[in-house]
This record gives sequence, C-alpha cells and structure tokens, in this order.
Amino acid sequence: MAQALGSKVASTATPYVRYTAADGHSICARLDRQYTREGWVRNPVGSLMTVRIDPVRPEQAYDATAGAMFVFPGLLLLAGLLMTLLALGICLGAPADAARATEAVSEDISNLLI
Repeated sequence: MAQALGSKVASTATPYVRYTAADGHSICARLDRQYTREGWVRNPVGSLMTVRIDPVRPEQAYDATAGAMFVFPGLLLLAGLLMTLLALGICLGAPADAARATEAVSEDISNLLI
C-alpha cells in the first residue's frame, strides 16, 4: 500500500505516492496517469491505495486496477486485430476485384471495336 501525496489545486493532477521498499527506504513515486476531481474523491490525499512498482524504475508507480491492467490493453489488442484483418482483406481481396474489373473493361473495349 502506498500513501497518496499532492494537492487539489488544478482540475487534473499527477499524483505521487510514497511507499516503503523492502529494504526499509521510503520512496516517492509518480503515478503513471493523471487524476481528475472524481479521482480525488476516490483517493484523497493521505489515503492508502494499491499500486504496482517497477523494480527497475522505483520512482514510477502504476495503477493496479483491473481496468488499467486489462481493459485498455485488451481494447488495443482488439483494434490491432481488426486493423490486421482489414489489411489482409484489402491485400488478398484486391487481385480478384482487379481481375474482374480488367475483364469488364476488356469486354467493353471489344464490344466497342465490333
């Protein structure tokens, strides 16, 4: 658990949390997202909150809620899959359509010449 620090001056704010590392040192870390006024109500200054800490960068804290960990990355994955399917459809579907269009133009030209 980490203690929320900061003030409520602006309409959005980047929160900082203070936590105690395993070796006993107190570390102040910046949360990876900004809070709005609604977030301040949920996590007021001085409240305890659950965060994830990167051991390589202990000065950076991450939101540990399910939405931050799974929902947004899942939506990005879905968007990537849709874009891949769209690109495959364009690449694989284009030659057949182009061949039909070429045949239609050839027939029109031959009909004009006859």
